[in-house]
Amino acid sequence: MGVVEKHGLDRAIQYAEQLSHDDTLRPAIRRANSLIAQAVKSQRNTLKRLQIEECSTVLGYVAWWLRIKTLRGSLRSE
Repeated sequence: MGVVEKHGLDRAIQYAEQLSHDDTLRPAIRRANSLIAQAVKSQRNTLKRLQIEECSTVLGYVAWWLRIKTLRGSLRSE
């Protein structure tokens, strides 16, 4: 079960923000979590209108896409 299903969208955003500042994680993982938090915050109202299963699917896809982009170097930190 994902963070959204268990704790809700707002808590999931907070968790992604926490992970983006966690020095024990690799830079690519921190960056992906930072991008996820930013993307979800900007679309929070839209995501809250979705059913929990739909929201989880969208967020899973976003996380996957951002990880791929970050690992390929196209979204690296400045």
